[in-house]
Amino acid sequence: MSLPETRLVDAALRAADYVVVQEAYYPTETTAYADLLLPAASFAERAGVVTNSERRISLMGKAVHPPGEARPDWEIFRDFAHTLGVALDATRVPRVAGEAHALHARRLFAFATHSAVFDEYKACTEGRDLDITGLGWTQLETAPRQWPYPRGATEGRARLYTDHVFATPSGRARLSAAPYQAVAEPVSPTYPLHLTTGRLRDQWHTMSRTGLSAGLFAHDPEALLSIHPVDAVGLGLQDGDLVTVESRRGAVTVRARAHEEVAPGTVFLPMHFGARFSARGAVNVLTEAAARDPVSNQPELKHAAVAVRKATFAWAGRVVRRLELGLWEAARALLPELPYGALARHACGSAEALVLRFAFPEPPDEAWAGRLAASFALRDGVLVGYQDSRGVRKHVLLRDERLWGFCLLGDDATGAWLQDLLLTEADVGAWRHALVAPTIPADAVSAPSRLVCQCRGVAEAVIRQSIEDGARTVAAVKAHCGAGADCGSCPPEIAALLGAQPPLPP
Repeated sequence: MSLPETRLVDAALRAADYVVVQEAYYPTETTAYADLLLPAASFAERAGVVTNSERRISLMGKAVHPPGEARPDWEIFRDFAHTLGVALDATRVPRVAGEAHALHARRLFAFATHSAVFDEYKACTEGRDLDITGLGWTQLETAPRQWPYPRGATEGRARLYTDHVFATPSGRARLSAAPYQAVAEPVSPTYPLHLTTGRLRDQWHTMSRTGLSAGLFAHDPEALLSIHPVDAVGLGLQDGDLVTVESRRGAVTVRARAHEEVAPGTVFLPMHFGARFSARGAVNVLTEAAARDPVSNQPELKHAAVAVRKATFAWAGRVVRRLELGLWEAARALLPELPYGALARHACGSAEALVLRFAFPEPPDEAWAGRLAASFALRDGVLVGYQDSRGVRKHVLLRDERLWGFCLLGDDATGAWLQDLLLTEADVGAWRHALVAPTIPADAVSAPSRLVCQCRGVAEAVIRQSIEDGARTVAAVKAHCGAGADCGSCPPEIAALLGAQPPLPP
């Protein structure tokens, strides 16, 4: 899902005779194609070396044992090569230079330990600018070392090229002046907007790991299309509307977020939300694989020309449910059936809840509506229900005067309020009469504002109150309510609320 023009990737994987996937987390979008799934140990579950951006090599020991049958990468590569060699011999494929494939594989992949893999890698660096042939486990056990570290060295080199000799045949540096080149796909009357894509503050890559953390959905619960307010007005859009984004390669359906963080004429859609969390929101359906950089061969996957239009989905719904065994999988199984759908985890006290939002252009049939309620186990408690002649259905599950789950089909007007009641574990005894009503009671507390500071759990409304109380700088807001005191990701948002850019570092 991280590759551009994913329909091509999908077609290739479906056409492959046999797909082997090595993965430390399950499920992912790619594991759905696997004929053979090989569980891999994650970073804390195996020993090895890592190199950071300043060329510093660190020895990393195994902190915990891997679960189940998970194994380190190098063991998987080695044993897969050995098994493949035997399989090739069994099918009588022509031998490799007169030697059997199985014997050839065992000779080439003759690793007994992770240090043996490192020793082979060291030999590949000899005579090059990253030569580490003089580096062994003894030095790494003492402290991390920087490359180069050739034979005979007693320490690494902190700074390269101070002697003005570079890693080229002549020893002189080569500078390449790349001429300006316009985007491969210009906007047009049919596709008038520039689409850019990238990562969000609280998610990482394809969410194989961050998607397991309920707290990380609080800032951005789904794939939101960022659009400038001027463009939104021109397209007849309001904040929160569902939109269809279309390029020459495909279309996605997502919710719009109007704000001034993007320039007029440009829209932004995050890269993270694949088929496990979004029914029709994976951005790389839209991006292009054919246009590539002539030197690196990197596709121009961060830009596409798109059209945006309001999506007509009159039949909206929402399911929120305290997580119990099997419920996440039930929600995930519904996503492929939805014209629009977004699935997220949210913290609910010491537990978790799932939130599934969806929409249809017309009412789904009775069988689907019944399956929806059954899938989320709306039972084992007090069940309050409502259904009218339009087909609107509402089911609310209560346990000990706490909202445990609800399902809204055809009318999501009170969804945010009910979701807040459930996630805050509020006593809803006083609200029983209104839980399936068409509107939020006038004296009810409104849904909370968007979370800005994930580390301290500080919402936008609290930060605005700090500003009203006299905090006029990012540092003052931090001192007043704690927002921005830890990881440093949210000070730019705090600065935007203050109406100023964050101060430059000293």
